[in-house]
Amino acid sequence: MFPESQLIEIALALENMKIPFIWVIKNNFEDDWMPDGFKKMVVESKRGLVIKDWAPQVDILNHPAIGGYVTHCGWNSVTENVMAGVPMITWPLFAEQFYNEKLITQCVLMNGEELRKKAKEVGKMCARAVEDGRSSLQDLVALIEEVKAFGK
Repeated sequence: MFPESQLIEIALALENMKIPFIWVIKNNFEDDWMPDGFKKMVVESKRGLVIKDWAPQVDILNHPAIGGYVTHCGWNSVTENVMAGVPMITWPLFAEQFYNEKLITQCVLMNGEELRKKAKEVGKMCARAVEDGRSSLQDLVALIEEVKAFGK
C-alpha cells in the first residue's frame, strides 16, 4: 500500500516517460487521487492502463508487447516474470522481498538487450524444470504425497 503522495509521483513519472504502460494499483483510492494531466492521458489517449486490485499478470507478462516489469519481488511475481522472460526492475517493500531482490540482481547484471536474452534463457530453463520427469515436478509430486501421507 503506497501513500497517495507516492502514487502521484509514480503517475507523474509515467506521464512524463511518454511510453505505453499498464499499472496495477492495489490501493483503495478512488480515481480522484490522480493528477489531472495523468487522468486525461490515461482516459483519452489510451497510452496507459490503470487496473485496480487484480490483473491477469501471467497473461500480461507473456504478451510480446511487454518490455519490462516493475516488481515488488514477491516470489510468485518473480517466478511468473522469470518464466515469461521479461526484464525486471526490482522494488522490494518488506519481508523476504529484499532477499529475492538480491538473488535477482546479483545473478544478472547487464544491459537491456543482454538482460532480455538472459531472461528468455532462464524462462526456458524454468519451463523445462516443470516438465514430466524433471526435478521441480518430481519435488512437487513428492511434497503432495508427503502431505497426503501425513493426513492419514
